[in-house]
Amino acid sequence: MEWTIEKLLSWSTDYLHRHSIPNPRLDSEILLAHILETNRIGLYLDYKRPLTQSELNRFKCVIKRRICREPVHYITGRREFWSLEFKVNRDVLIPRPETEVLVEKALNTIKRKPSCQSVSTKRNENLIPPNPPLLKGGTVVSPLWKRGGRGDFQREFNTTGPCEISILDLGTGCGNIAISLAKELDCCTVVAVDRYEKVLSLASENARDHGVSNRIEFLKGDLFTALNDSNIKRSRLIRRPLQFDIIISNPPYIPSGELENLSPEIRDFEPLESLDGGEDGLDYYRRIVKEAPSYLKKGGYLLMEIGARQGRGICDIIKNIICFGDPELVKDYSGIERVVVACKRLL
Repeated sequence: MEWTIEKLLSWSTDYLHRHSIPNPRLDSEILLAHILETNRIGLYLDYKRPLTQSELNRFKCVIKRRICREPVHYITGRREFWSLEFKVNRDVLIPRPETEVLVEKALNTIKRKPSCQSVSTKRNENLIPPNPPLLKGGTVVSPLWKRGGRGDFQREFNTTGPCEISILDLGTGCGNIAISLAKELDCCTVVAVDRYEKVLSLASENARDHGVSNRIEFLKGDLFTALNDSNIKRSRLIRRPLQFDIIISNPPYIPSGELENLSPEIRDFEPLESLDGGEDGLDYYRRIVKEAPSYLKKGGYLLMEIGARQGRGICDIIKNIICFGDPELVKDYSGIERVVVACKRLL
C-alpha cells in the first residue's frame, strides 16, 4: 500500500485518538510537517504525495514518542510564540499562548510610561483601550485589547527616538519574553536571568537566531541574586544605579500539592522546578514583590504572569509593600486573570 500524506494523516489521527492523545489531528499535522520539513499548509498542498520509506520510519518514531505523551514541541524542538519560532528542549518550559498576554501588557505599559513619551507608535484605536474599568477595593481588572491576528501588534508598535527602556526578565527560560520584547522595542535593553547554565545557553541561541543578542544580557542566578557584583563587573549592559524601568516574570506558580495532577505531558516531561510555586503557589511572588522595589526605578512597573484564582492573593502581597500603588489585574481571552501589574510610586 502506498502511504500518501492524506492516508498517513488519517491513520495517525485515528491511532492517536485511540490512545487518548488530545488534539490528535493537530498533532499528526505538526509531526508530519516536521518530518517532511514543511508546514501544515504545505501538507494539504501536496496531499497525494507518497512518502519514502525513510520518511515513514521517522514519522512512526515520532508517533511512538507522542503515544508516550512526550509533548509535540519537545519532539519537534520548536515552539511558536509571539509569531516567532523558539528552540525548546526538556530543560525549559514550553511557552504557552497565554504568556503573550504578559508581553502585550508590558508593551502597552511601556508606551504609557511618562518617561517614554519619545516612544512613538502607529496608534491603532482598536488595539489599545482607554482607561480600564475599576472594581471595588482599588483593584483594576482590564480585558486585554484585541489584535487582528498574531503579529498584528508587532506591525503596529514601532519605536523611534532616544528613549532607552531597561527591562529585567526573571526566570527567562528559552528567552521567549525577553526576545519578544527586544524584537518589538529597538530602544530597549534586557537583562534576562535564570538559575541554570544550560537554560541560558538555549536562550542565548534563540536571541542570536532572532538578531537581538546585542541588546540582551543573560545572567546566571536565582532571581535578583544574579545581579551580584561579579556579574555586574562583567556586564555589557548593566549600569549603576542598578534599577530598571520594567521587571517582568513568569515565575513558578503551581502549588506543590497539585503537581501530581498535571497532565502527563507536563508532569513527566517539563522541568518541575520551573512549575513548583510552593505550598500555595505564591512563594516566588512573595520573594519578587519584596525585593523588586530595590531594583525598580520610581514610576517603574512590575509585571508577572499568575495562575487562575491567584489574583486576589498576589494583590494582597503587593498591597503590603508601601512603595507600590494599587495593583492591576489583566484577564486573558478566556476571561481568566492572567497578569498582575504594580507601579512603584514616584514619592
